[in-house]
Amino acid sequence: MSDEQLELPEVPLVHAPIRMPRENHIGEQVFYEKWLELMAQPVPFWDDEHPEPMLHSVLGHHRKSVFGQREATIGATFAVWLGCNAGQSIVYEGRQHRKHLLKSADCYLLSWASANRRFTWLNGGARMVEYMLAPDDHFGPIFPYGRGLARIPDLTADDVEAMDQLFGWLGTDDGEAWLVECEAAVQSRQAAAYRAEQRETDDFLRTA
Repeated sequence: MSDEQLELPEVPLVHAPIRMPRENHIGEQVFYEKWLELMAQPVPFWDDEHPEPMLHSVLGHHRKSVFGQREATIGATFAVWLGCNAGQSIVYEGRQHRKHLLKSADCYLLSWASANRRFTWLNGGARMVEYMLAPDDHFGPIFPYGRGLARIPDLTADDVEAMDQLFGWLGTDDGEAWLVECEAAVQSRQAAAYRAEQRETDDFLRTA
């Protein structure tokens, strides 16, 4: 194989986040499920034998040309996090940016950059990307805030860039379409859960 040829991963990647979606958290569950569906889709004009074409397409502007398990983990973590309140706040702010930007594709990336800024007085001085990618054993008591990120993870420049690229992709037509699909699925599942809860309540009242 020449130096110019692409050296591809030999084993399939596992698209599992650092922390799985929380039980009964519909947003996190739906976004993760939709991410798994996205990662399984083919990419037009890509070689059918190319492993993980969608991950390479989403992270296509990253300085690396071949992605491995670390990038797959970061992508899945990004998806789960988008389904929580913190992720949804960035989506909301990104859409506010889009209303006023000529280059609207940068809307979510701008919102992410603002949220990811380090403040010594916020979250124990940890950046959002550090919270997202920290292993469980990095969390513990922090003075005077209670429990939080007690130890900053050793992230690489490639880790941070992967997250930047993901938010950049979110502002593309494909990224926005995926986001809208996720949001519609969340609303549908939340409505179904609400109806089921109401039926249980009504059944209980009838038999009480």
